[in-house]
Parts: sequence; structure tokens; C-alpha cells
Amino acid sequence: MTPLEAGLWTAPPAVGVIGGSLAAPRLARRIPAAHIIGAGLLVSAAGYLILATAGSLATVVASAIVISAGLGPMMALSTNLAIGAAPPDRAGAAAAMASAAPQLGGALGVAVLGSIITVVYRSHTPETHTLTVGADQASRDAYLTGIHIAALTSTVLVTLAATAVIRTGRTRREAETDR
Repeated sequence: MTPLEAGLWTAPPAVGVIGGSLAAPRLARRIPAAHIIGAGLLVSAAGYLILATAGSLATVVASAIVISAGLGPMMALSTNLAIGAAPPDRAGAAAAMASAAPQLGGALGVAVLGSIITVVYRSHTPETHTLTVGADQASRDAYLTGIHIAALTSTVLVTLAATAVIRTGRTRREAETDR
């Protein structure tokens, strides 16, 4: 695969982000934002589950589109929620936190999931200093196993996050109704 072809294969998930990001504000007019974000996270969890079973490039790209579409609502709505919940004199700090939090979360996610992939890869790769028949395939299989386990881990974590967002959003709404 050429670098151009590889780059083109990474473009389709942008469609998912754009679709999810554009749909979320419209839905937020009728549905609580926490429910939209939670539902989006569940869509992402489904994408990670697809990735956990992926065996072809097309399936990997399809899973990335689903993951991205599910993350779009969170990206579109979370900053507004953070800034809107802050007192006016703290809106700048809230905006800074809303901007920094996804960067930190992304970096931690890459570190943790990358570590999982590395541990699985190393534990499934034959330790040999010479190239043997089948070593290349064993390395590919080990890497794919690491990706699948990291995707399953992501499925669980994103599902837990979705549950927390939906429950927290419901709790706050009920508390505001009780006032």
C-alpha cells in the first residue's frame, strides 16, 4: 500500500465525526445532552466491538467510522456543557479545561491501550533472534491479537463511561426538577 492509499483509508472516519457532530446540537433541542452523549458513547462502544473482531482493512475502516460517529456528539456538546455550567467569571477556566481534558484523555488512552497491545504482542511473539518460517505471520497474529484485546478493553471502558454519563445526566435533571 502506498502512503497515499494509506492516507485515503484514514479519511472516512472524518465523515463519522462530522455526522455525529452535526446531528448532536439538533437533537439537543429535544433530548437531554447527557442522553445524546451517552448514546453516542454506546455507538462508539459498538464500533470498538466491531474493531475487536476485524480481520480486514474494510472492517477496520468501518469500525473507525462508527467509533467516530459516536464520539462526534460528545465533541460537539461537552464544551458547551462545561462552559454553560461554570459561573460567568470562571467561563475562561472552564473553556481551558474543556479543551485540555480531551487532549489528556487521548494521550492517556493511547498510552494505556498501546501498552496493552505491546504486552499482548510481546507475550504472543516467539522469542527468536533469527528469522524463521512463520515468524512474520506469528508477529502479525500477535499484533492483531493485541489490537483485538485493546478494542475489547475500549468497548468495556466506553460502555462504562456511557452509563456514567447517562446516569449523571438523569440525576442532575431530577435534582433540578426537585428544586
